[in-house]
Amino acid sequence: MSLLTISHKRDQGSVKAVIVGGGIAGLAIAIMMDLAGMEFEILERSTGDEPPMGCAVTLGPPVLRLLEQMGLLPQIERASKPVVGLTIADGEGKRLGRVDGVEEDRYGYPIRIITHHALHRILLDRVPKANLHRGKLVVETLQNPNGVSCKCSDGSTYYGDIIIGADGTQSLTRERMFKQLKDQGKLPDSDMEASCYEHLCIGGITNPLDKQDYPTAHDDTSEFQVIYTKDVPYT
Repeated sequence: MSLLTISHKRDQGSVKAVIVGGGIAGLAIAIMMDLAGMEFEILERSTGDEPPMGCAVTLGPPVLRLLEQMGLLPQIERASKPVVGLTIADGEGKRLGRVDGVEEDRYGYPIRIITHHALHRILLDRVPKANLHRGKLVVETLQNPNGVSCKCSDGSTYYGDIIIGADGTQSLTRERMFKQLKDQGKLPDSDMEASCYEHLCIGGITNPLDKQDYPTAHDDTSEFQVIYTKDVPYT
């Protein structure tokens, strides 16, 4: 492992982070660091020209409280709808029961639903543009007592004190960190086991729905509809 030359100047006791990944997690971390007056750089592999990705995201009271502390709650409320309940039906459409939504008076916030694209855009608009670097695929990470570095596929290198891996479930940052720990004999056996995710989510996106034919789709609130059947998969 080569020695690093730290290129950034900082006050004693301050920390600079290199955040790998400009998705929901990476942007949220960056905003919190910015509010705390900390230094950071975001390395995002996408160029920004890709089509919107993702489906809907539900935001519970703990998340909404955090978004309010970020100063983003008004934008979130304009782009989302409160979830007023969940209705459960069987395969024949017979209603089995209903669960009301979260009581705002009790928890401070309702549950809200928002598109992934809208949430990402709200966070993206809050991050200082000078700290976001697009088209940056990190191919090498190094660390030693002097600090850390991230080398990108275009030959650029970014230096800091810590690396934050926010590059998704198949994180290459985590994979490299695990390899380094394994080579040093510091990786627990439990972390070497294959991860298992036993939940399947199938998302569908419609064309815009006519208000006359689908009036509930244009309500100010939303509701989950769950259908359980005995012999049909993915229900």
